[in-house]
Amino acid sequence: MRYPAAPTSARRLVRARVDDGLDYMLKDDSGGAPVRAREWICHGLADHAGLPVLEYRPILDGSGRVLFGSRFLLNGGPGGLSGYKILAGTLPLAEACSVLSALYAIDLFLGNWDRHADNLMIEQDAAPRIRVMDFSEAPALIDPAARGKIPGVETATVNAGRTLRTLYGFSIDAANSHFSCSGFLWSLPDYMWRPMSSPN
Repeated sequence: MRYPAAPTSARRLVRARVDDGLDYMLKDDSGGAPVRAREWICHGLADHAGLPVLEYRPILDGSGRVLFGSRFLLNGGPGGLSGYKILAGTLPLAEACSVLSALYAIDLFLGNWDRHADNLMIEQDAAPRIRVMDFSEAPALIDPAARGKIPGVETATVNAGRTLRTLYGFSIDAANSHFSCSGFLWSLPDYMWRPMSSPN
């Protein structure tokens, strides 16, 4: 079963119900970038690091193409929508601080310049919880030319990170512990996460 394409993402192809009975958002490489590889590798890294990623899997469509699928939340939605309140600062503080701190560090490492409230999903479980998705603009592990290029102050990732740190704080310990779980011997310098009074 197919649904109309979601208009909010340049990389999102279509929502579809697949053979496990769940709905997925499907992506391909039609825009020219290796989106499927970025998504698969980076979701795997984030998952291995202990972040609460949405369930993901390769999906074979009717024409034989392999697409990247991430589960569509029926009991939640994008964090930027008013009903899910990630920007209202009302999520459980300790969990939000830990998840957002680790995700910000991983996004910087992966060169993901496009993290914003609408690609953080909020699942309405017993308590609202953040679910991580969307690494389609994270090229560092695929493109050697992108390695070491940390997203700058003009990017969505840095701007959203600054806003979310104001609301939920930042834990350098949580960020580094998730990197330790992922197998990377890496420590986040404080100049990357310290709030800035103005860009320079």
